[in-house]
Amino acid sequence: MTITLNGTTGIQNVLGSAAAPAESNTTNSNTGVYFPTSTTLGFSTAGTNAVYIDASQNVGVGTTSVYSGRRLDVRGGDGTNWLTTFANTSAGPYGVQVYYSASAPNGLFNSFYQAVDTSTTRAEIRSNGGLANYSANNVNLSDRREKTNFSPAKSYLDVICAIPVQTFNYVDQNLEQDPGLTLGVVAQDVQSVAPEMVMESNWGTEENPRMRLSIYQTDLQYALMKCIQEQQALITQLTDRIAALEAK
Repeated sequence: MTITLNGTTGIQNVLGSAAAPAESNTTNSNTGVYFPTSTTLGFSTAGTNAVYIDASQNVGVGTTSVYSGRRLDVRGGDGTNWLTTFANTSAGPYGVQVYYSASAPNGLFNSFYQAVDTSTTRAEIRSNGGLANYSANNVNLSDRREKTNFSPAKSYLDVICAIPVQTFNYVDQNLEQDPGLTLGVVAQDVQSVAPEMVMESNWGTEENPRMRLSIYQTDLQYALMKCIQEQQALITQLTDRIAALEAK
């Protein structure tokens, strides 16, 4: 191995490896800085790669195989499940992705995300897609100062009455952990009468897209509220007519 020392360029031509880094200390020769290639940089601990930076400045923690376009790729202890942040490009539609690469738990007891303090778990995004908030304090921004282009909503009474409400199980539901039926509607049924409440999006990955229909649940909630208002107006009209007939 040739080592070049230069007052301008520093130390050159020392690549090293994770097990024998180019720069280490006297007590731990297998912990330090190494250069996997001439355009990449690595940091190893106890002879194993800890942090890897590729030529595009993408960073891998626990891996030297950073996926293209992923700015930060954090692998679990088994090197499979990981947390990923994507570069802001048209090819990367995700911001942050938590990925079970070796399993599909789809249950109540495996979480993609947990928010925990010294007292208890405050919120979870579970592996079956469920959201758990232990204080029931969900809020949506609704301040008039953040809204514009107001106009009265159309009538939704006939629209809502045309949407079947059903019970069902999901195709990949973990029936051992969560055997219950779900009460709800089907996006295709909603789309046929209220397309403004439905959107198509990718529920797969960038590499394996899985286009599916989703419902704007909050919009559906307010359509139901509009139905109650319409029904109340009808009740008021009928009540007034009955009162007028009884007064004769």
